[in-house]
Amino acid sequence: MKLIVWGTGNLYRKYKEILSQFELTKLCDNSLDKIGGFLDGVEIIAPSQLKKYDFDYIVVMTYATEEVCHQIESLEISADKVILYSQLWCLKEGDICVHCGNKTMGFDNWIIQNPNSILLISHNFSYTGVPVAIKNMANVLRRMGYSVLIAAMEGGTFERELLFEMIDYIDDLELGYQTEYFKNMLQQFIAIVVGTFDLYRIAETILCIKTPTIWWVHETYEMYYMGKEKVPQRVGLKFFAGGNRVKKIFTAHYRECDMQKLQYCIPDFNRKIFPRKKDVRMVVSVIGTVIERKAQDILLEALVRMPEDYRNKLKVIFVGKIDESDDIFVKRIMQQKSHMDNLEWILEMTQERLDEFYSHIDVLVCPSRDDPMPIVVTQAMMHEKICIVSENVGQAEFIEQQKNGFVFPNENAEILKEILIWLLENRDQCAAIGKASRKIYEEEFSEKVMEKNLNRILSELFFMRDT
Repeated sequence: MKLIVWGTGNLYRKYKEILSQFELTKLCDNSLDKIGGFLDGVEIIAPSQLKKYDFDYIVVMTYATEEVCHQIESLEISADKVILYSQLWCLKEGDICVHCGNKTMGFDNWIIQNPNSILLISHNFSYTGVPVAIKNMANVLRRMGYSVLIAAMEGGTFERELLFEMIDYIDDLELGYQTEYFKNMLQQFIAIVVGTFDLYRIAETILCIKTPTIWWVHETYEMYYMGKEKVPQRVGLKFFAGGNRVKKIFTAHYRECDMQKLQYCIPDFNRKIFPRKKDVRMVVSVIGTVIERKAQDILLEALVRMPEDYRNKLKVIFVGKIDESDDIFVKRIMQQKSHMDNLEWILEMTQERLDEFYSHIDVLVCPSRDDPMPIVVTQAMMHEKICIVSENVGQAEFIEQQKNGFVFPNENAEILKEILIWLLENRDQCAAIGKASRKIYEEEFSEKVMEKNLNRILSELFFMRDT
């Protein structure tokens, strides 16, 4: 099969191994700087030259699909000759691959072997909140008697968690979510869970089917709502918010849309016994990608403001990888860090290591400028740890000051400093606050609560489908 690939940027680099399985006649790009050059041994041509060459399909490897398709149409090339990056499944032989442990299986065989199945969709398989929430929901659904399949737009390191827990998954949804095959695939499930508003781009396909659908929204930051003037709606599609903060912001954008709350759950690992390393200092941790939204700089500023004799009573541990796209913020963090002798930095952890890590800390600080309902805070609550969060963190709605945790005004390093000093001066009260913190987990985020909520929601959706 002869292909011409339009686009030589990030998407091409990301999927060039798949494309290289076919005969690449030419590459095409609008950039004058690239035209006439070569990439991976293939010549880059201008769009005006396309009709000179023999090809079966033009594959559009750019997110600006609408503009490129208009340009191809103006060149009088048939739309039947165009495949978008989100339709690459069309080039595959056979059906779509499902990962089942260390083996793979075609989807058509998988669905025959797994009746009464529910599809859960994530934006990716990274060690971030949504994939963890989706995985935990999948385990609850399995205990309720359903088969589950998790699909993500792209793969990632979180796949090892799915392998460990023997959850079947698809890791390349980005390459097929605009195909007829995907539409037919969706209709073979008894229900669908769309795990984030970031998956807005698959809405057109979901609107074409009648499968009961839970659209589980977790976003509070404005960037995810830009350019999305109307939210897709149909009978059997219900929106759920991961907390009051999400619901408030979502309904402000879409006043006509009814939305209910559905908290995620996490399994109860608090009964595991992990020996704690002895440390007379109070151990304080921030867990999350180092990026401006997560506001690690606010904690560092609070520590710098603290009198040295208090600061020396603390050990601070950062857990999380650096977001290299936010270079200015990372440089600021590195400069602040250089003044700290008692700060340790650990890169990304597996969930198993993270559960053990909580046993070695006293306090979790989540200073985020904007964070819908971070799982790390809930995990710390489950482990009876004191949580200090900014007012823009979702769990703030459950916290009573000095009783089951602490809330400080957004970006207010001075108040955060005072809370840390209070804890150092009142260490005898910390255990009671930690136990009260766990009550939040039990009442809002336990698997038992999730199962009760899912039973109600699915019953309502199935009733709507059958009437």
